[in-house]
Amino acid sequence: MSDIDHLRELSQGNLYAIVSPSGAGKNALEQMVNSRLEGDQKLVIPVSATSRAREQRDQVAEIGDIRPYKAYCHLSKAEFEQKIDQGEFLEYAMAHGNYYGTPILSILRPLEAGRKVLLEIEYQGIEIIRRELDLKVIFIAPAPLNDLDSNLQILERRILRRWQESGDEIDRGKLATRLGTTKTELEWARKNQGQGWFDFVINREGQLEQASQDFIQLIFG
Repeated sequence: MSDIDHLRELSQGNLYAIVSPSGAGKNALEQMVNSRLEGDQKLVIPVSATSRAREQRDQVAEIGDIRPYKAYCHLSKAEFEQKIDQGEFLEYAMAHGNYYGTPILSILRPLEAGRKVLLEIEYQGIEIIRRELDLKVIFIAPAPLNDLDSNLQILERRILRRWQESGDEIDRGKLATRLGTTKTELEWARKNQGQGWFDFVINREGQLEQASQDFIQLIFG
């Protein structure tokens, strides 16, 4: 049995995905959810591969490691493209000028260990994953999807605050690029709501605790 066939077999009822724009709070939500779960109930966040440079805040791991938090395996662009050619990614996308992808082994190993897995994916990867696997997709935004202006304003404030807290100088060019990507993601979600690309939407600005309860209810019933 191939890795992807084995993954299809194990994914039923055990695989979830978060899609959200930058700054929507998915990392804070994941941390809150896992803080409420015990032992092997904790959701595994598969190690992601990326071609971007390592940042100080990054947790680093090897592909296939089982972690209840976000971690990256950093590759050069050439290494990433080689893995694409070898069919090692379930999905991948280019975002903000860098590759991001989900290695098959990063999902397969925790599923083999009997764990529930939560993917973080770019919206471009949903079609690929929906075609390959049985999973539930959750879209996270701070405000209702039909309120584009409120979402963009909230997310811009969060991105700026993150830069200020890191001590980095605000790069207006990067900010414009990121906000352009965020607008595209939100417009895609608004257009496709109810079209079967995602199963649930969580939008609870400033209500992290309630959002985490909603999330746990979605996964465990």
